[in-house]
Amino acid sequence: MYLGVLMFGFGMLINNFNLVSVIAFIALAMNMIVKANYEDRLLRNRHEDAIDYQQRVFGLLGRKSA
Repeated sequence: MYLGVLMFGFGMLINNFNLVSVIAFIALAMNMIVKANYEDRLLRNRHEDAIDYQQRVFGLLGRKSA
């Protein structure tokens, strides 16, 4: 879902390219990264085998999670 929000935001950025749009997209991207990391941490605290899962799948924007 976070990747979809970022793609939508990127489309809006391309459609209306100016300084305000760039700043808004950067803020959106930072927010999505912080939220994804927070949710990963919550998942690891709740489920002991979450680290194995997080090492097998790709996280936000293709980076490895955990």
